Amino acid sequence: MMTEEEVEKRLDALNHEEIPEALSRYIEAQSKLNDAQGFVPQKLLSSVEEAKEDYLKLREEREELLRMLSYARH
Repeated sequence: MMTEEEVEKRLDALNHEEIPEALSRYIEAQSKLNDAQGFVPQKLLSSVEEAKEDYLKLREEREELLRMLSYARH
């Protein structure tokens, strides 16, 4: 179980570093996919999906931490 301080630190890292970086990677991968003409290599499709999954996983973690923090404060 994380302390309130640990939750706040993790949220700060998610909000200011990890989520923006993951979103940037996803946007970059999606842009490369959009720029591809004709045949799209499986590796590119996989990188887009992986970037999207990473981003969504971090957002889920943030939501869970926010719930934990909310419960701890009430």
